[in-house]
Amino acid sequence: MLYIIVFLIGLIIGMFIIALISVDTINESESLVRASRKSLKESEDKVEDLNEENKYLHEENKDLRFENEELRELLTEIADRSITRPLDSEKIVLDKIKELVRDYQSEN
Repeated sequence: MLYIIVFLIGLIIGMFIIALISVDTINESESLVRASRKSLKESEDKVEDLNEENKYLHEENKDLRFENEELRELLTEIADRSITRPLDSEKIVLDKIKELVRDYQSEN
């Protein structure tokens, strides 16, 4: 009979230890879930920030491309005028270059 009581006490203690381990495991799992959710939220915020920055940079890039196109057109016009003018009229070409530059500067 004593063996049965000792066995039952051991069984109860064993079940208690298993229950404590289970609670510990659940707490660790909950902690991992909370950490994962926090990390996910931080990542989502980072993606949102990067998307906003991307939109801003896209607009800035569009403006720079437009400005580059205007400069390309200006340089093409200067090159065309310098080629079509005779060499003895350098002052005319220089004056036209200055005029084109002033026009460009007044637009910007």
